[in-house]
Amino acid sequence: MTMLATTRPFGDGRELTLTPAYDICPQRRGRGEAKQVMAIGEDGWRYSQLEGCVQRAASYRLSEEAARAIIDRQVETIETHWAEVCDEAALSDLARHQMLGTQFLNPYAFHGYRGRVPHIIDLPRSH
Repeated sequence: MTMLATTRPFGDGRELTLTPAYDICPQRRGRGEAKQVMAIGEDGWRYSQLEGCVQRAASYRLSEEAARAIIDRQVETIETHWAEVCDEAALSDLARHQMLGTQFLNPYAFHGYRGRVPHIIDLPRSH
């Protein structure tokens, strides 16, 4: 089941939101490159790279500055709460190590990004 099957867009003419996605499951990637099922911009961009998303922010009624601020805040949140969330989820040291830098804060996503780039080496991979 894809995320599109479990989310629905809602709009009031001024804002567009999505219902929560309940089936998001970070799975291991065999390689670095990742693409989205749905195009991110009107030009058909599908790559899972943040700078490309920022460049297409206007499609979502965001300025590039606002898009970058959202991304930077997400990176900061993951960096700040990584160990706490892993503890809460009772992730093993192996799972933490495998997820950080692959499913979460993957370097491919940050290729060319001109914003807050994570320092995953500094994050605790075990407890």
